[in-house]
Amino acid sequence: MSIKISIIIPVYNVEGYLSECLESIILQKYDNKEIILVDDGSTDNSPQICDEYANKYDYIKVIHKSNGGPSDARNIGIEEAIGDYILFVDSDDFINVNSLEKIAESAGNNADVVFLCGVKYMHNGELIVPPERIIKSDLEGKSIEEVYKLLSELPKFPASACTKLVKRQLFDTWDILKFEKGILCEDIDWTLNLLSISQKFAVCDYRYYFYRQSREGSRTNNISRQHISDLIYIINKWIGKAKSEQGYKRKFIINTLAYEYLLLITFYGGLQGDEKKALKKEIVHLKWLLNERKEKRYIAIKWITKLLGLNCSAFLLNFYLRHR
Repeated sequence: MSIKISIIIPVYNVEGYLSECLESIILQKYDNKEIILVDDGSTDNSPQICDEYANKYDYIKVIHKSNGGPSDARNIGIEEAIGDYILFVDSDDFINVNSLEKIAESAGNNADVVFLCGVKYMHNGELIVPPERIIKSDLEGKSIEEVYKLLSELPKFPASACTKLVKRQLFDTWDILKFEKGILCEDIDWTLNLLSISQKFAVCDYRYYFYRQSREGSRTNNISRQHISDLIYIINKWIGKAKSEQGYKRKFIINTLAYEYLLLITFYGGLQGDEKKALKKEIVHLKWLLNERKEKRYIAIKWITKLLGLNCSAFLLNFYLRHR
């Protein structure tokens, strides 16, 4: 018997993209699914679109609520889910044909987490297919220590909640897997928590997810001071947790935070004047993380920062990110 997949979609002012997202899921040949739409206080026509689809399909449920942010919306969706596994999809993205069937097959050995590695990026109408970071042989059948070692050495930490299929039972540990409300970059914190309680992993390398990177109004498309402040908060939070760990678990956490520190100084390079001044001390305080990884780019950025200073180095990294 096929597993039931609960697909949770937070919805906020996405009237121009929501139908494409829903149609991509509705047209899947995989029938054992439910879709939970959490309208997070939208002020456009998104609530009406949600209701139209729910009235048409009995496996679609809509929850209308006041605005509380995507973490709050996901938490409410999780409480309503009845599937064997939970999948998160953002309402301005969409999925490929046959995705649910491929994903369900990958979870067949009772995995706690299935890494969904096949992502395509939509940037200003251009389709970008990044190289694979994880393949099946990397994780499947490997020990927890081997999995942590691989993840700690990846050039890019797979933080997005939308790239994981998660066993519903794991959410019974609710205090651990609840998305923290009111912060940005919440997927980083959530994924670290998820991996800390998972035992069995699988990989689905089917190119399943189309991630829209350049949508006007998207919070991930506009890095603000709050993004940076919240990322500092998450890094400090997990430095504290790493102190109680030893061996490969500690190394995994610290290596992950070193990667997030690269993002932190890159985002910092996009700020102006007073905003930079307010955050500089906290960012400098965390620069020791660059010493924890021995890959060439970490060594190079460490020395560039020493030679040019934080502000100049951050500006160059931000310029590279925007024009690569």
